[in-house]
Amino acid sequence: MAANGAVVAPGPAVLKCRLLRNHPDAAVLELRCSVEASNCLAFDGAVFGGCCLRVQRPREYCPDAAVLLGPTQPDPAVLASVARSAEGPLAATQQHQQQQ
Repeated sequence: MAANGAVVAPGPAVLKCRLLRNHPDAAVLELRCSVEASNCLAFDGAVFGGCCLRVQRPREYCPDAAVLLGPTQPDPAVLASVARSAEGPLAATQQHQQQQ
């Protein structure tokens, strides 16, 4: 996240990572602030370690309440940075299109 400008301060943005028992390929992350949580959404579709990431809000997420805490969408600069990276969402989309 730091390499793509998705963090607002030095240090780890992820406070907790919990793997899901019934879904070994899924995890729940807790980030240190709402800005970094929103920026994390920019990584949805990015390829990391050979896997396509799926990043989404929790089911109980309430956008009306969240807007009081900060941005609810990733910073456009972060989206652009992730898209430009070698394994960003654009690369994942291109790989998916090539497979069809």
